[in-house]
Amino acid sequence: MIFLSAIIFTSSCTGDDENVQKSVIRDILQQIQSSFIQRDLEKIMSFYHPDFFHKGNNIHSQSFIWQDRINRFVELDIEFIDIEIRNDYAMAIIKITFTGEHQSLPTYIDHETEGDLSYFFHDHRDWRIIGNGMSE
Repeated sequence: MIFLSAIIFTSSCTGDDENVQKSVIRDILQQIQSSFIQRDLEKIMSFYHPDFFHKGNNIHSQSFIWQDRINRFVELDIEFIDIEIRNDYAMAIIKITFTGEHQSLPTYIDHETEGDLSYFFHDHRDWRIIGNGMSE
């Protein structure tokens, strides 16, 4: 299990490489946003690392969370604030808004509230959403 909260962040990316990596992470989150609107749960979950663990949820329970979101809301809006990269880990600081026909959630900063879209791990091939490795 990967415990992101136990990692001491030390940057190893050069400026150009870091900008490329941030662009890749931004693209992943934009694809999740598009997949949500298309109701494509399988595509959303394809961006998650198999060892995902966040707030007591593993990848299987995260799939149920996304299915519930798809059932309740019609739109997902992601606004980028910053992406911090440290070695093989990254944290996306983003504002998220879920909007539905009959209900909406107030906009929230993901890493402060839910966090299930904020923590990434680079597995030497791709960036994947990993969670923070904590139970709460």
